[in-house]
Amino acid sequence: MSSGATTDSRVTIHMAASLDGFVSGECLRFGLADEVRYSILPILIGDGIPFFEKLDRDVALHLAEVKAYKSGTVALRYEVQGVAT
Repeated sequence: MSSGATTDSRVTIHMAASLDGFVSGECLRFGLADEVRYSILPILIGDGIPFFEKLDRDVALHLAEVKAYKSGTVALRYEVQGVAT
């Protein structure tokens, strides 16, 4: 590594069908996530994997970015503001 290298310490939860709701919930519960990203696809399904499993309190989010694509997909980026008590 060069001496000018920087380290990015941000932790992002990318919400995808492959991410377990338990893991993402634990990251938020313990304050490990700095941001949450969702990609919303123009498809309706009747069932699926929950994004977050059994959060014991609200987590305040701030909408930081929205991108809309020609395909109808919308990408959302939220910054985690903190866990409400």
